[in-house]
Amino acid sequence: MTSVLSAVGKTIEQLKLDGDLFTADKVLRTLVDEAAYVGEVYALGYNEALVQIHDHHRMQVGGIPALSFLIATRIPPSKPVDVREEDASLVLLRVLDHADLPNAQEALRVDS
Repeated sequence: MTSVLSAVGKTIEQLKLDGDLFTADKVLRTLVDEAAYVGEVYALGYNEALVQIHDHHRMQVGGIPALSFLIATRIPPSKPVDVREEDASLVLLRVLDHADLPNAQEALRVDS
């Protein structure tokens, strides 16, 4: 019984995409490079996004120069993506400047 359930579960996990949906899946996954991960978006608005960049990942990608572009997404490039789902989207971000974290003032405060 357990083997039947696991076989059904594996079948459900595999998406069956045809035609244009398969093409869209392929195109979206080529835009995302797992090796170029740099951090997490922690605030997102219509005009501005704040991204927490991890120094380790920034060094691995060779830095993030001003006016460069980042792609924010929840798409895992190693798995098929059903583009009809809400999480199957990309947001193109432009790096303008650094921003302080919301708790930056607390971290810098020295109590006497």
